[in-house]
Amino acid sequence: MSDEQKPTTESAIEQDAAQDPTAELLTLMELAVKYPEIGAPLAKLAFKVGQSELGNRIVRMGLDGPGPGLEFYFVAANAARREKRLADVRRLSVEAIQTFTKTAPSQLASDDGTRLLHLVRLGFATMVFDEKNPDADPWFVGQLQGLLGGLEERLGADAFFHTLVAQATWYTDRDASELSWDRAAELDDTEFTWNARGTWYKDAERELDKAEKAYRRGLDKAPNSALLQHNLAQLLLDKAGRPEVDVADARKLLREADQLLRNALRGDSPKGFRRHVHETREALETLRSSLPGHDEPKAHREPSKPAEPERVPAVGEVLTGRVVSVTAFGAFVALPGAGVGLLHKSEISHDRVEDPASVLKVGDEIEVKVVDVSRKEGDRTRIGLSRKALLPAPARAAGGQQPKSGSGEGRPQQREQRGEGGQRHGGQRGHGQGRPQRDKAKDDKLASLGEMLLAKIQKQGKDS
Repeated sequence: MSDEQKPTTESAIEQDAAQDPTAELLTLMELAVKYPEIGAPLAKLAFKVGQSELGNRIVRMGLDGPGPGLEFYFVAANAARREKRLADVRRLSVEAIQTFTKTAPSQLASDDGTRLLHLVRLGFATMVFDEKNPDADPWFVGQLQGLLGGLEERLGADAFFHTLVAQATWYTDRDASELSWDRAAELDDTEFTWNARGTWYKDAERELDKAEKAYRRGLDKAPNSALLQHNLAQLLLDKAGRPEVDVADARKLLREADQLLRNALRGDSPKGFRRHVHETREALETLRSSLPGHDEPKAHREPSKPAEPERVPAVGEVLTGRVVSVTAFGAFVALPGAGVGLLHKSEISHDRVEDPASVLKVGDEIEVKVVDVSRKEGDRTRIGLSRKALLPAPARAAGGQQPKSGSGEGRPQQREQRGEGGQRHGGQRGHGQGRPQRDKAKDDKLASLGEMLLAKIQKQGKDS
């Protein structure tokens, strides 16, 4: 091929960008939050390449106006969550409510109200799901309790609004919270309202029985909801995995959960959601296989003589096992030739672990120490494990005090972000490790539309 026939690097980039510039524009859109001066030319660029929806979103960020628009807060909050700046997510959602309240309805887009509600829900999600602590930010809750009432005139006809009111009032008035949940169901008695209610009971109140009732009431209204079927199955799986649950009751719970997951897979659901259903089925089968008598034919099962491992490990023995199931209270670890042991969440790390799934996942190979072996008459041998016992004790800070879990240098003083860094690195929580590699991969992909603009911004940042 002659030089004339070879496409230049620039033309190849332009061809790639012309195919789908969305990813690059979204990256630049996040940068526009930090560098407002690029907002206007970026909007023009989006319109020029036929990305009118993105162009309108950039304009709605209000980068050229007296103050930021609702879209600004939405983009900034989502970026903050990805960067694990969870307190900033909540602060931005509060500021968004304040901006919305001060803005005349005629100056708002038709969907700004809904987007605002999603932003408030994002704030709750950082506490309940990311930090696993619904009490993580009293300031945020107090602000919502004072501000949400001012939105009722505009958004009171939306069931979504009342689900958020129910969550905010739950902290100080449980009866009022229940009334708000009921009001949401009156306005929109669909799977989404009942799923939100059940999930709040499960993950914030930690009341599994209340959550189960909510999910079941939702299935009465939407019997084919794959979302409710999956979430109810997950809840039943959590119940079956509790150490105090009788084996027969655990089997009953798992049978119903299995049927719910099969039904969820038969219905229409997004591809990503189906992956979650399959993961839950894998966890279910793992827990089921750990129950005594699982591999024996029914006719030969003797409930009084549950199946035993090839050998019973000794207390103090150190073994390398594989995580076969992760529950709310810990992880089940398969030990080579020695059955399955329970690694309670208090024995995972010297740091406080609220959610074992944030540290361990199914398939992880970990080294554990046997700390307890017991067997009650007619029951299976129970093996207690510890990973913490094999980890170096944390260094003591000045004054002889242990450093607080999750504390780190350079962290904002507003609030420690417990549960940050959900990535797993060698079985430990990550706190930014691996980020340079991810940024490098993103930079490699950014050789397309807007590359020169981004490079200029990055250079300015380094020079300043």
